Amino acid sequence: MALLSIFCLLLALCSVLSINSTGHFLHITDVHIDPNYDLSGDPQKWCHGSGDDSRNKLPKLGVFGDHNCDSPIALLEFMLREAKAKVPNPNLIIWTGDSLPHDKYDENVLFDIWQNVTNAISAHFPDAVLLPVLGNHDSAPGNSFTDHPAKQQIYEKMFKMWEQWIGPEGKESFTRGGYYRAETSAGLFLVLNTNIYYESNPLRKELVEPDDPTGQFDFLQFELEKARQKGVPVHILGHVPPGAFEEYSVNKLEMEQIPQKYNQKFVDLLVEYAPQIGWIFFGHYHTDIFRVIKNSDGKAVQRFFTAPALTPAFQKNNPAFRVADYNTDTMELENMKTYYVELDELNRNGADGTRAKLEYSMRDAFGGLDAQTLDAHIQKAKRNGTVFDALIRHNHVMYEWNSNWGLNATQRSVHLCALEFVD
Repeated sequence: MALLSIFCLLLALCSVLSINSTGHFLHITDVHIDPNYDLSGDPQKWCHGSGDDSRNKLPKLGVFGDHNCDSPIALLEFMLREAKAKVPNPNLIIWTGDSLPHDKYDENVLFDIWQNVTNAISAHFPDAVLLPVLGNHDSAPGNSFTDHPAKQQIYEKMFKMWEQWIGPEGKESFTRGGYYRAETSAGLFLVLNTNIYYESNPLRKELVEPDDPTGQFDFLQFELEKARQKGVPVHILGHVPPGAFEEYSVNKLEMEQIPQKYNQKFVDLLVEYAPQIGWIFFGHYHTDIFRVIKNSDGKAVQRFFTAPALTPAFQKNNPAFRVADYNTDTMELENMKTYYVELDELNRNGADGTRAKLEYSMRDAFGGLDAQTLDAHIQKAKRNGTVFDALIRHNHVMYEWNSNWGLNATQRSVHLCALEFVD
């Protein structure tokens, strides 16, 4: 009997230790709050009111948004409420940028929206560690990023808003270029400003140091090398990812996100330090997908994930967020789950009558989250149309308008090529 009691005690202890070794984090991205969203607005004009009586002839829009437009603040509040229900006490929150709308705005609007989104996240998760990332629309005007010292006041203002999370040690790099390092309970994060390389950045051709603007590549290599010497893992966050948008066969304008010289330098560092890198996350595309990174021998040595957007704009997706599980001892990703809301249902039933749904588990869908398992899933999708179709449904977060595109064979091939080759 005594031995049985000891055995049961040890079993219970092991169970507790197992539970305690799992951490959780929330990933939100591309919120795109539009303060001019108008219930009587024109969905062909970002759901903005016209200021005249003609708008009364337009159908009334949903309180929580429209698939042609950016997010009203009500949608953000609803999604944060639902995220809180799914992961009440996340170890950290990853926020990969783009809080501003796809429209013209000035710095006053920029800082008002940043402050509103920051306040909303903090109100729902007051004790969480927040890792904010700048998106390409987080500038005024949008897409405009420079390394000119006289034009970087925006970074100083943003640092003051986010100082409690960036910390004093990150001030120098953030106020210089919008990037920083952050030590967390989940390990070291290198939070990058990849928007400065973005193809659509109108200031890119005027960079003071065009080979390495703001010294970000030097920073990245220095931190990765230091981590390699110490034998500790490093995680990387950014907004605009390397490689091509998976749908560039449908929209040629989306083909190249980062010019080749920057893209190759970035990918080369990810390959060189692949064993040292743990997690890599981006936003920007609004779609839910992954990429594998291959070395010169064609072996998948790393991978990164782009999270689905909260905004429903461009008819791309239903609003979504991700919840990830990881081993707090090894820092390995165990699973990631995408939760979403059907926007039409939310507008119809209201916040009290609607809940975010589990769309899918990556571990269940792909068999694992490591680079070689994901590469194997790409190869399977090449051969099996059913597997590819499931990938597309997840890609657009179950939004039927996009899930039923009916891509032809060439477009399917190009879609998968973008997932397999980022250089």
